[in-house]
Amino acid sequence: MAEAKNFLYAFCGKRKVKPTYNNTNTADGRFQSQLTIPGFEYTSKGFSQNKKDAESAAAKDFCGYLIGAGLVPAESLPDSVFADEMSAPVPALPATGGPGPVQQPSPQMQRQPMMQPSQSFDGPQQSNFGGPSSLMNAARPPPNFQSGERNYHYSMYNKRQFEEAEEVDLNAHLHGNWTVANAKSRLHQYLQQNRCPADFKYSTGGPDHNRHFSCELAVFVRSHKRNIKSKELASTKKQAAQKVALSLVRQLFHLGAIEGAEPGQLQAKKLKSDELDPIDVGISPELEGQITTLLKDLSIEPVPE
Repeated sequence: MAEAKNFLYAFCGKRKVKPTYNNTNTADGRFQSQLTIPGFEYTSKGFSQNKKDAESAAAKDFCGYLIGAGLVPAESLPDSVFADEMSAPVPALPATGGPGPVQQPSPQMQRQPMMQPSQSFDGPQQSNFGGPSSLMNAARPPPNFQSGERNYHYSMYNKRQFEEAEEVDLNAHLHGNWTVANAKSRLHQYLQQNRCPADFKYSTGGPDHNRHFSCELAVFVRSHKRNIKSKELASTKKQAAQKVALSLVRQLFHLGAIEGAEPGQLQAKKLKSDELDPIDVGISPELEGQITTLLKDLSIEPVPE
């Protein structure tokens, strides 16, 4: 994947610009790299477990954009850059003769036009299609489509959309709708109510260029008289703690120790035990008179009981 970065550096060197990689962390502990080049509005993205591979994936995505936009010819890049995308075969459509083995379309079927140039929509015209086979022909690839080729730019766009969608927790409804966004606040609320210490234990590991953090926490569930614990790894301490909180909150939910969250809820709900009852307080008449005078001077009307 380093070939894509080398190609972009050479591409930018001819234009006297410099590619910029902006690396951030995703919610699932991976690295996300965003690549921008001066003079281009397109921003490519790459995801991986380390920064180097994330930048290489972003460079590969940008190369796909340059090819799709017609700015560089596909043959100018090394074959190894897009080897995995270009080598995948195109699935064939089933034949119209009913159940049976899948058949490849003949060259005549691939090159049959959907409409003759002389046809128009001014009135009823004689169609070249007369049955189910015509519907199959209408879905065939364009005439210049060759077996084994793929639209790289379109496939990379779909892959990028899938990578971004991975950040959405599709299984949250199975665990009481608790997610990374709302689990930590609910865990701290539970720990305070049950007077449990929030003793997060952190440790580090990995080489200097790819450090990772480990977070561990054990909680005693009084209602069930048992301990639950979680240990998670991430690229930052904050993400490791969020993962641990999510794991513990979901365990508490499945034990029945806490309630489920509402869809889209970002903060833990305030319970009645968190609200203080009003307390009657007695003040001296002199102080009450001073307060009344001050409110009048400030033109503030006291709120009636």
